[in-house]
Amino acid sequence: MDRAERLAFAKAYPFARPPFSFVLAGDRALELMRPLPKRLADAAVRARGVVVRLADYCRREGLDAPVPFSERTAVIAYGSNAAPERLRQKFGPRELIPVLRATLAQFDVVFAPHFARYGSIPATLEPSPGTRVEVFITYVTASQLETMDASEVAAVQSHYARGLLRGIGLDLEADGRLDQAEVYAAKRGALRLDGAARAFATIGARARRLRAHTQEEMLDLVRRSLAPEEELDDFLDGTIGDERRRAHWNELLRTQAANRALPGFEVRAG
Repeated sequence: MDRAERLAFAKAYPFARPPFSFVLAGDRALELMRPLPKRLADAAVRARGVVVRLADYCRREGLDAPVPFSERTAVIAYGSNAAPERLRQKFGPRELIPVLRATLAQFDVVFAPHFARYGSIPATLEPSPGTRVEVFITYVTASQLETMDASEVAAVQSHYARGLLRGIGLDLEADGRLDQAEVYAAKRGALRLDGAARAFATIGARARRLRAHTQEEMLDLVRRSLAPEEELDDFLDGTIGDERRRAHWNELLRTQAANRALPGFEVRAG
């Protein structure tokens, strides 16, 4: 990427996600039609404007047959893992992953206390009484979960842990409710500016209690705190390009973190 592309990518987090449940099928995000059947292979998807059976689509496109929901793990996706673009980059051109829209009660999606290597300030979950935030559920196979772990928790200086979040209210767009699911959560909790977590303005929520910002707004707030003499784009490009500088900023951001685990969160990896 050139400078302009790097900056645009950093400011785009959590990246575009469709306004519907979908199946990542190779290089396409196919709209998943309701009602959702018990057998994933029987699900109807909209592909190139035509509604077809998922199993038929996979056979026609040379993709592997759909693995049933019963053999998949539900993982809450609230940041970039809900974006088809990022999922394709992580999983490659042949994977099949159902991604269902959902609403998570008593939580909000907030900024974590670190910079990603590509410059964004990524997301984590924060308890928020009365709030209902829009999330997605990725249903992944065992091998896909390993791939996701490699991206989220196995990297050097990983900032996330994966675990089971129990005692939740997770309502699926495709009908149904989960009271527990896997999730990746920032080990240090939420970034707190002036003592308060800040929510993602680009992620919808009802009865939101926290102040909300876009990615660019939050980057500029952090820039004012860490390097007020620099312009935002210079600060951001330097943070992307200099690993030692980024590590230094992350150490400073950790001093403004919640430093507490999510209630009901049982760590399984990371």
